Parts: sequence; structure tokens; C-alpha cells
Amino acid sequence: MIVNSESFSIIFIAITSSSFFSKDSFLQFSAQLKTVMSPLTATDSMSLDIPNCTLQYIHQTCSKLLPAPLTLYGIHLISPFSTLSHFGLYSLLEVSSIIKNRLIDIFGQYAFALSMNRYLCISTNPDINTRLFTIVYKEISIPAKFYKKTIEKEEEITPTLIEILHFR
Repeated sequence: MIVNSESFSIIFIAITSSSFFSKDSFLQFSAQLKTVMSPLTATDSMSLDIPNCTLQYIHQTCSKLLPAPLTLYGIHLISPFSTLSHFGLYSLLEVSSIIKNRLIDIFGQYAFALSMNRYLCISTNPDINTRLFTIVYKEISIPAKFYKKTIEKEEEITPTLIEILHFR
């Protein structure tokens, strides 16, 4: 338990079969998180909602790039954790960085990691060939699904982002 109040709790959990996992390191890290989080109230903790901040920034970016039609690409990696879990956390972070750099190469500067298996790209070029996107890590191919939608009006931004977040 990191934070516990009447209205909300934060629990830090790890489930792994990796030989790199260390119970001592986990307990040390959770103690550090508790030290950082415990003086915060529930409302302070809610302001640390990084995904929401990211989505607001994405919405602002789309608004600035309109009125030119934009194409939003949702990318969902299929089972990267089951494929790579035996490599440990460092490898998962490394894969995420490789993916983000690859997305920037293909789609341009507006590539966002929404999570370790969900990414979003904004492009003014609707003709990008998503078949160019392949991820291979240590000779393991990680399959991906793509969601593509062109938006032309600001009112379409939020519904499109919601569709991308629910795309699997």
C-alpha cells in the first residue's frame, strides 16, 4: 500500500517470473514511492494524471495542425509483454524507446507513447504505408495492429482519440 485514504488507494504490485526481479529492489522502490506520494492528498494525486495531460497535449497539437486534414494512427502491439516478459523491465523500456523512434522515422515528429503497447501518431500525410512498420527486438518480431482515421474538424478529435484508446 503506497497511499490509503477514505476515497482512494494506491497499491504497488509486481507479478513476474523474471530471474531479474529482486524483492529487495521492489520493496526499496515502493518505499521511495510511498515517501513521495504520502504527503499528497487525493486531489494532489489526481493532478498527477499523466495520460490525461498527454491526451490534452495531443488534442492541442491536432487543433494547431488543423485546418489541413490530419490522419491519426493508433498502433496496438499484440502481446508484447507475453512475448518479452522473460527479458525483464529494462528490455520492455528499451523496446518502447525503439518503437517510438521507429514511429518518428515513419510518421514524423508527432508520435506518442500512450502506454508500452499503445501508441498514437499524427500525420498530415494520409498515404503512409503502415506495412513499413515492423518491430524486431533480439530476433523476436512483435506484431502490431493499426487504426487509421482522417479528421478534418476539431469536433472529430476527441471521438477519434476515444476510438484509438479502445482499439485492440
